[in-house]
Amino acid sequence: MLWNFFEDTTYNDMRKLLVILLACLWMTGLGAKEKEVPRIVNFINFIRYIEPRDANITPQVLFETVKAEADAIHQYGFKGTWLLQYDALIDSRYQALMNIEDYRDYCLSLGADVEEKLPFTAFHYASGVLVFYVHGHMFSFFDCDNYGVITLKCQPERIEELKAAIERAQ
Repeated sequence: MLWNFFEDTTYNDMRKLLVILLACLWMTGLGAKEKEVPRIVNFINFIRYIEPRDANITPQVLFETVKAEADAIHQYGFKGTWLLQYDALIDSRYQALMNIEDYRDYCLSLGADVEEKLPFTAFHYASGVLVFYVHGHMFSFFDCDNYGVITLKCQPERIEELKAAIERAQ
């Protein structure tokens, strides 16, 4: 039922709903209160490069919406979780929105079994590579000194699908 609501809702309706929600959440913190009440808000955004259900929602529209959401989340100090579909992740505009601390925090938030290490400190050119492990198995790494690429482990049967997504996005 909720899913049908979102499928039948236009892009502008969704933007209006987001603005109303952000305004309501912001206004709840305006009143003078004797006791500080914790405000726990975490926006979860599933980000894709292409919206197949509506031709009017172009990659540019999707990016501008994500950028506006990111700006509002940072402006009001909310938490945000960004779930990027691979086709969006390889777009340099989305990469520019990410920062190294956000990605590190995200990886560490995936569970109590996640740990981070700098396993290559003995090698000059790889000494800044931060690796994330779950149950002792590597699942992601990046170079802290050159945060331009994130490497994620994937299932071998998905490699061709991901390569095709890269070619479509470029």
